[in-house]
Amino acid sequence: MQKTIFMFQYWTLFLIACFIPFQIHASEVRHIRVGYVVFESYQELAPDGSRSGYGYEYLEHIADYTGWQYEYITCTWNQCLQMLEEGDIELLTYVNKNENRSHLFNFPKRPMGECYGTLSIKKNNNDYHLNEIEKFHNLRVGMNEGNIFNEYFAEYCKKHHIVIASTTMYPDKMIAKKALQNGDVDAIVTSSMTGASGEKAIAQFALNPYYIAVTKKDTTLLEELNQTLEFIFINDPQFEARLYETYFNSRENNALSLTLEEVNFLKNKKILRAAVPHNFIPISYFENGKYKGFIADIMDKISKDLDIKFEYIPTSSYQEALRRVRENKADIICNFYYNYQEAEKNNIKMSIPYMNLMYIAVTQKNQAEPKNASVAIIEGDPYIEKALARRYSKNQIVTYKSLDDCLMAIKSGTQDVAYIKSFIAEMKLREIDYRNLQAHLTSEFSYKIAIGVNKAYAPLLPSLLNKEIQHLGNQYITQVITEKTLFQKHKQSFFFWIYGNPLQALLIVMVFLGAVILILIRLNSQRKGYSAHFYKLAYSDAITPVHNGNWLQEEGQRRILKKQSQYSIISIDISKFNILNDYYSREIGDKVLLFIANILLRHEGEKGIVARIEADHFLMLLATQNQEFISKELNLISMESSNFVNEDISIHVKLNFGICSIQEDDLFITKSIDYAEMARRMGKNESRSITFFDTNIKDILLQERAIEDSMEQSLANREFVVYYQPQYNMATEQVMGAEGLIRWVHPKLGFMNPGEFIPLFERNGFVTEIDFFVLEETCKMLQRRLNTKEFVVPISVNQSRIHLNDIHYQDRLESIISKYDIPKNLLKLEITETSLILDSNLIDVIRQLKTHGFIISMDDFGSGYSSLTLLNSVQFDVVKIDKGLLDGMASERTRNMLKHLMGMAKDLSTQVICEGVETKAEADFIQSIGCQYAQGFLYAKPMPLKDFEAILNSQV
Repeated sequence: MQKTIFMFQYWTLFLIACFIPFQIHASEVRHIRVGYVVFESYQELAPDGSRSGYGYEYLEHIADYTGWQYEYITCTWNQCLQMLEEGDIELLTYVNKNENRSHLFNFPKRPMGECYGTLSIKKNNNDYHLNEIEKFHNLRVGMNEGNIFNEYFAEYCKKHHIVIASTTMYPDKMIAKKALQNGDVDAIVTSSMTGASGEKAIAQFALNPYYIAVTKKDTTLLEELNQTLEFIFINDPQFEARLYETYFNSRENNALSLTLEEVNFLKNKKILRAAVPHNFIPISYFENGKYKGFIADIMDKISKDLDIKFEYIPTSSYQEALRRVRENKADIICNFYYNYQEAEKNNIKMSIPYMNLMYIAVTQKNQAEPKNASVAIIEGDPYIEKALARRYSKNQIVTYKSLDDCLMAIKSGTQDVAYIKSFIAEMKLREIDYRNLQAHLTSEFSYKIAIGVNKAYAPLLPSLLNKEIQHLGNQYITQVITEKTLFQKHKQSFFFWIYGNPLQALLIVMVFLGAVILILIRLNSQRKGYSAHFYKLAYSDAITPVHNGNWLQEEGQRRILKKQSQYSIISIDISKFNILNDYYSREIGDKVLLFIANILLRHEGEKGIVARIEADHFLMLLATQNQEFISKELNLISMESSNFVNEDISIHVKLNFGICSIQEDDLFITKSIDYAEMARRMGKNESRSITFFDTNIKDILLQERAIEDSMEQSLANREFVVYYQPQYNMATEQVMGAEGLIRWVHPKLGFMNPGEFIPLFERNGFVTEIDFFVLEETCKMLQRRLNTKEFVVPISVNQSRIHLNDIHYQDRLESIISKYDIPKNLLKLEITETSLILDSNLIDVIRQLKTHGFIISMDDFGSGYSSLTLLNSVQFDVVKIDKGLLDGMASERTRNMLKHLMGMAKDLSTQVICEGVETKAEADFIQSIGCQYAQGFLYAKPMPLKDFEAILNSQV
């Protein structure tokens, strides 16, 4: 089975290499001079002149698309910065951006990664521990000249009142690291990306993105770089993660950075009781009283690294292992199913996952799974029981006490299919008793494994295990699994070997030359079979009979270049598909997609192509540019797809179309796809189902491009300003709060309200920088007034859902608030209801923010479909009533609903603010039903800081 997975990965990568366009630009080769600073893992230079590392491989991957040829110039960091400024080199990687460097160099829109500063000591130095700040006084610190983290370290020392004995500047990172090893300095300031072997971090600070910096003297290079980085991100979003995994994920030669509290915990707790479900060869099992399997190997490595012993307690089932932890008869469970609900129920705190286990379907050979299959599973496996319940009815699933019982049921024909953990099945199916069974790979059922820890040891033990799992890295864990499976020797009888290898047995008795010929024929046949199989995987859609986006781009591009016809590209989606999925089920959603795909196939024509890109997003290439014909076809498609019926379910389906005619000078189909998708989105905003891309939309695109081209510089030039709209206590007519709102005073486009640029920023991700700008400006204002003992009120700041999906969001949030020393009760994080509906995973993030003391406000309450569900999921501190509800105040139904909402909010101890209050009648009504606070033009419009502070000062 492992060999099959390996072959799948190999051929998938081979196909990607063959079919993805190799270069974005077909123009003449550009020669680029690149500054190359040598340091471990990031950019290395071997004695034979060969190069490797994260930064080197990143640049070479860019060259795959651009066709650039590099001349690498090895230099120190300071030399590289100076050469880049003077134009002696064109590119330099790993450059952190600040205001000064933004004036000296050009920076692309996308960073190439993120890093943070570290203060590192020698690996064997046990005099200091992580964040033991009081012991950092009088350290001799080495720094690399030109390193931006030198400035951040100075701020770190100032904030924590650390007095350094001396600082020594070195011209090169490697010289600074050598000085540390020689004892010339006690510690060095470096970054998380450049920590070398034999070091240990004792402080971590200033998380920052880093970029490829471009010389100001080549104006066209930045545009090419921006296009290429965007292309890579769209087509291979995991590229950076894979590079990081290769070069930085595992640093076994570095010491773990532990706090003094963690060190003392390990000293005092030398033995931990580990509950182990056994008899899962080769994952986890006991042999002659000794714990074995690849989980055992991983746990032994953890034991060695942390100097802590595990007493392994065999249990008959997963449930028994959980019960032991829950009843304090065990401290940890080694292979815990990563699930927050299960963890809470069993008094467990989880580590981060360290492994992913897949299930495979086992059937009799050459037998497909029938429509109403009977399913066998092993008793006591909570994950697969729940997972299969989504596909099969309860009557179809039968549990068996052991793996052998389960497989024998398939062998005898009692059951049709069994779902078993892949590694266990792979080992078992080698036995002669099961030679008539075969495994089918499926990615549908898999789960993550973590170490479950009794909450009595939280947070120290989970934190230690997380650090160790990250320290080991996926490469080490993959190596352990491979040794226990792919390269494990298995005893086989001679008869079984002959049965499993009839061709080889036959060839032994043949003439050597004949044997070679037969082997070559067989290998060639297999190669063709693999090619056809993986070609299908690379270009087919998993749910519908249409192709996927890879095929449309490849085949569509080929047809356009051959000019076989005039083509149009059509972007299609289903209105409110996410709500359909949530309301009916994922299964019904998939059937709707299949229904739509079959209708589109009937209309694609002889030269057309239909593809599903993702979710409910389809693309269609039609061999015509006749708008009247296209409109007629799309109206027919809309009519045919408008009513989906499945048994007793009838669903109205509405499609949205965006169409772009592909012009002769459009060499790349992706450009036309972008235009079609833009037309579709604009049509949806204006309630049109069919929208053709035209010059008006192009003008909007050019306007957006002008905005995007200037947004970063405008932020650096402080052309964005924060306005404040006061919130009033209607009974006292006093200001009780305000909302911080962004405005843009553009030097060319003039004064702009958020509606003119925020939707674009939400699409390109720049909204996060704007939100943090508003937050920081608000913190500055609050800090200044607090320091002068002036009157302040809590300020609401909008937070995009893009923030909440960023794992570093909370750290950056805490950093800004800590920088200005602002009490958290003076800031309200305002999140729209629709953001939470679109991404239910964000609810967990909201809960985590609340546990850290942040005040959470739900904005636009009542604008979506799940308001009450959200109130039940999260204890919001503030709810802001959407203006749309006030607009419907004339309706008795709306008035009654608002009245009951106020009562419910009071019972939930939730503050309610009505926004958009514009008339005295509205104010009187919401006061009459118990609402005390309002925001709107009746009281005050958004205003500049000076005017807002005048109101605050007048209220003292």
